[in-house]
Amino acid sequence: MSRIQTIGLSLLATLVATAPLTAQNECANRRDISETLELTPTGRVNIAAGAGSLRITGRPGSAEVRVTGTACASSGSRLEEMRIDATSSGSEAFVETIIPDSESWFGWSDYARIDLVVEVPETATLDVRDGSGSAEITDVRGGLRIDDGSGSLDVANVAGGLQINDGSGSLTVREVDGDIRLVDGSGSVTLEFVRGSVVVEDDGSGSLSIHDVSGDVVVREDGSGSIRVDLVGGDFVVDRDRSGGIRFADVDGSVQIPRRK
Repeated sequence: MSRIQTIGLSLLATLVATAPLTAQNECANRRDISETLELTPTGRVNIAAGAGSLRITGRPGSAEVRVTGTACASSGSRLEEMRIDATSSGSEAFVETIIPDSESWFGWSDYARIDLVVEVPETATLDVRDGSGSAEITDVRGGLRIDDGSGSLDVANVAGGLQINDGSGSLTVREVDGDIRLVDGSGSVTLEFVRGSVVVEDDGSGSLSIHDVSGDVVVREDGSGSIRVDLVGGDFVVDRDRSGGIRFADVDGSVQIPRRK
């Protein structure tokens, strides 16, 4: 391969890698969107968000789902196709972002996203599907299930049980009143201040840090990356660990970890 070909391929790889980051900061064509839905305080809210940031907050005493969003697109024609579908039926609400597919190869200078903010009743049950982009969920007390694709995910002050299926990106969870069940693909994971038990079904790659759990901590399978656990009120169990060190301290119950060969 010639030197010119090598430089060309390197430049192509750089452009492909940086295009998504550039799109996150651009907003050549913009439209604000808002919706309000009535909902019983203990109802269920289903949220499906595509590209863009997502922030969900629980509000005490509220009987509404308030949705606000900013649609950003590289062209006016794409912006016209973007919207939020928000409907409710009795005790259940549905919120979904509608975003057209990319119009150009590699997505160069072509982007479409909706940055979404959703306020829900604090005691509602949440089922969240998030595609790409950062996500933040706080102050939800009725139970929470998250299926997250890529991008950082931060969860704080939740109750009623927490289930997370996380693809890639860092994950931070703090102040949980209830049990946590987690499947994680790649990226660092931090779980702190849990009034319940933690079960990590599968952790692909990246460090796993668990601090201050009142119940048991069980890691079914860990791929690569270190495991660090401390202040556990119950047992600490690791069924399978492929690589990376395991450190633990202040475990009140029994400890079962794989033996190193």
